[in-house]
Amino acid sequence: MALRRSKRGRYGVFENLGEVTRDELETLRAETRRLAKVANQRLVRMDRESRFGLSPAARRAYEDLRTEFGAPRRRYRESVATASREELIREYKSLREFVTAKTSTVGGYTKLIEDRYKAFKEYTGAELSIDEYVDAWAKITADDNAKETFYRSQFALIKEAAETWNAEKAQASEEGKDPETSFQEILQGKLTEWNGKSFIMTLRSAAEK
Repeated sequence: MALRRSKRGRYGVFENLGEVTRDELETLRAETRRLAKVANQRLVRMDRESRFGLSPAARRAYEDLRTEFGAPRRRYRESVATASREELIREYKSLREFVTAKTSTVGGYTKLIEDRYKAFKEYTGAELSIDEYVDAWAKITADDNAKETFYRSQFALIKEAAETWNAEKAQASEEGKDPETSFQEILQGKLTEWNGKSFIMTLRSAAEK
């Protein structure tokens, strides 16, 4: 048989889909149905239960569902009896990438966020709540110029914004006033300042230190 299972993820997924024979299509159909049920359950839980919104894996899955299978849909097909070979392989590839991703589950995504937040706090000492941190990171990764940067590139930008915010809060407190700007407004200003190549180079430099 051409189909072989890899050790990637807990499901032992198929990797060599280009070699699928006609006789193996039913095996692939059964595997696709199985993974579709798993994936759809995870997407439902992500929609309903995730404190931090959609995970990177869920966003990629929804993008596939919106663009890769003809008419946009919200869930994977659990019935693929009539799918052509090409449709079946395309569906399975998307499922495979989703279910093997650590952030495909609410628990996996939550742990990733908590671990990154802990590292961020230890690195910067910034006085941000975990929700403020998640919102800040979402703003960075939504910026087209930041999508290709390394994971640690977040630190330089958020740290600078947090330091400015902490200083403004302290000064306002001494004066018995509320800060004139919010942390998110300060962060947005930093994003505007560090745009284009300069932004990417600055963040990459921080990641390499």
